[in-house]
Amino acid sequence: MPLLHEETLARYQELRPSQFMQCVIFGDLRDQMHTVYTVVNVYTRIMLSLPATEDLRLTYVPNTIMQFPVELRDIMRNIQRGAVDAYNLLQRDNRLLAGSKGADILQVVDEISQPIELIDRWAAAIEGDLAMKGWIVPELRSKTPAQVAGEIRQYIFDTHQVLLFAQAYAIRWNRRSRQMS
Repeated sequence: MPLLHEETLARYQELRPSQFMQCVIFGDLRDQMHTVYTVVNVYTRIMLSLPATEDLRLTYVPNTIMQFPVELRDIMRNIQRGAVDAYNLLQRDNRLLAGSKGADILQVVDEISQPIELIDRWAAAIEGDLAMKGWIVPELRSKTPAQVAGEIRQYIFDTHQVLLFAQAYAIRWNRRSRQMS
């Protein structure tokens, strides 16, 4: 999903929180997460099905305490788990109340941000690993695991942009509500 256009941003900023939740959180963000979910699941299935990936390991995973090589398959499973978790969080419309407030939006943003950040961290580890940059996967139209991870990270970046916008909207709405009180 390309970055939201300024006209779209201006239109969304005028929505009440319940409308914003419906249009942006359970609309645009859910659609974006469905794309992430689908892409990650396809790539994970392919990576897990290839005999050659059985022994592939990343030598270093930044921002972790792990000091030993980690299997590519395990990382792909972690990425997939994060995508499933984030997507499932957006399937619960029962939070959508008529009196929804900015705090509700901030809560959803916080919940979704956690698995999104994990996906990005694991994908960055693959993308930055020298072995993953050099191993070509013919079944993936000759992409490397690093290129696959880069593609996943681009989808995550787009998702993160929607989350940042939702967070800014909620903070602005909360300020506006306090000033009106």
